[in-house]
Amino acid sequence: MNYLGMALAVVIASTAGCAMHDRVSKAQSEGVGSAPVAGVEYEFRDSDVVALKYANATPLQFRANATPVDKVFSVLGMPSLKVAPAGSYTANQLHAATAEQTKKYISSVATPAGRTGKDIEAIGLNAIGGNMGAAGMALSLVAGSPKYDPRVNLGFLVCFEHADQTASVTDAVSNCSKKMNAMFASAVTNVTKTINVQNGQFRTGSIETEAGVKTAKVFLGRRGVLASDGYAPADRGGYAARIVAIPINSETTSVMDKVLFLDNGNVSAAEVASALSRSLPEGTAFYLPDQKSGPVGAY
Repeated sequence: MNYLGMALAVVIASTAGCAMHDRVSKAQSEGVGSAPVAGVEYEFRDSDVVALKYANATPLQFRANATPVDKVFSVLGMPSLKVAPAGSYTANQLHAATAEQTKKYISSVATPAGRTGKDIEAIGLNAIGGNMGAAGMALSLVAGSPKYDPRVNLGFLVCFEHADQTASVTDAVSNCSKKMNAMFASAVTNVTKTINVQNGQFRTGSIETEAGVKTAKVFLGRRGVLASDGYAPADRGGYAARIVAIPINSETTSVMDKVLFLDNGNVSAAEVASALSRSLPEGTAFYLPDQKSGPVGAY
């Protein structure tokens, strides 16, 4: 890990807050709106203080070696796991990070239009300061933090809705939710169980994998949605966009689940991601978390 990565971890730790998956909407105390779709309310935050807005104030330009997952992280204003280890970033920062903090977080992967990677890296290093020893010590502490890190605990579907084709952010959220439902309906078939919870819906069904048909349990979020006006990334055309991010996830049956006779599916996040990517709607991207093998996604 380079010095910038260690320094980023220190900065992230200093601004960290707490969040829980089952209370993700509680953090949205201000700037909350709702978008009804087929009788379902999608609750979103579109206030000015949101990393999504700061990250996409201009079209992002990704580095040549940026992975699909890192690209989605950057759009959300989150740092790559390569420079900020799991546990060093929290869900609270999606709502509380400043514009400058957001730029630092994504600087290893993306730069705003008109600025080079070296420009942003210099900003991050000069603002962070400190020395190698202190950064390394802080890094060892935050790496084991139990705080909720969305990069390894929760996925997002991101939609880049054309601003000139949507009347409002609410319309963009509605469009994105329809795309999400269509994507999951195509990928997860023969649904045998649906469970509606406060923040969304769990579905258990079948997906096609290279090893054949397998059972999958997926989550489609309805709260904790992020939305903001901004710009699509440069490699997507850099057009004025209303950007929406809806929480999604997948589960698999753990050893403890088996003890409790629970069936959460027998597929990996990579297999679910592969199935979803075959039905990826136009103008979207996503990632799914996987604490064992690392997050996977499509861009």
